[in-house]
Amino acid sequence: MKRTFLMTIISVAVIVTIVSACSSPVRTDFVGTWGELTQQAPQLTIEADGDFFGTDGCNNLNGTGDITGDSFMFGVMASTRIACDNVDAWLSRAATAKINDDTLTVYDKDGSQLGTLRANGPPPQNHM
Repeated sequence: MKRTFLMTIISVAVIVTIVSACSSPVRTDFVGTWGELTQQAPQLTIEADGDFFGTDGCNNLNGTGDITGDSFMFGVMASTRIACDNVDAWLSRAATAKINDDTLTVYDKDGSQLGTLRANGPPPQNHM
């Protein structure tokens, strides 16, 4: 009985270790690139000092924001004004953003969700 219990505990520990090693890291930092790196797809890079740049899939945009707790607050944003067919320029209306796992959720000034961008690559590593 004790041996069966011990084997069960060891098996569960091995499975948890394997699953943990295979799962992708959870983003907790805004710094990095979000979205797909393909044409006509929104993409955003946020730097440690709050500067950001990217594209809404058509127009280039940049500005400076603030990382405060669990939110990124977009500041004044500059953008090109190219008219592109079949592109939803929702990223250019961004006011705030929050992270949930590996997804950046972007909201407008009224708090309505505009869209989401998945993390592009692993989260930055903390170096001491």
